[in-house]
Amino acid sequence: MIRTRHSADINKPFTLLEDRHEACTMMYHVIGLLLVLNVINTYASIVNEIDLKLIDLYKKQYGEHSIVKVYHRNKKHYATKEPLVHYEILVVAEAFYGVPMADRMLAVREMAINNVPSIPGTLTVFTCYVPTFEEWRIENNKEQQFEVGEVDRLQANGK
Repeated sequence: MIRTRHSADINKPFTLLEDRHEACTMMYHVIGLLLVLNVINTYASIVNEIDLKLIDLYKKQYGEHSIVKVYHRNKKHYATKEPLVHYEILVVAEAFYGVPMADRMLAVREMAINNVPSIPGTLTVFTCYVPTFEEWRIENNKEQQFEVGEVDRLQANGK
């Protein structure tokens, strides 16, 4: 523990009360740091949950081996300065070979797709912006209101 003193009191010994005060101050700093780390850990677990759900959606829609690598990095929105979680998802282009561009877009999130030619065996990079967890959750719940196969029936009927 580092002890600090005013220069005038440098030669005075520490009293028990000063030691206790210093220990309490240090304890408050440690508790504060633990609270901050807990908040960071909670946010990281939310991000991981989104990550896993997106991966599952891709696998369901485009096949078990369609995803090669998923990672995210924190960014800020250029206009609002709101924090964004930026996902770059590398998908084997074979999963999309001959698939119309409109069908490549997932309903969960607006996706920006880089113009990479769909050559079998190459990688296509998808970028997904997730502005808030709440917004993502609302959209995800909307999707879950449909029964399995109901979306296909609606699309077949042209709705």
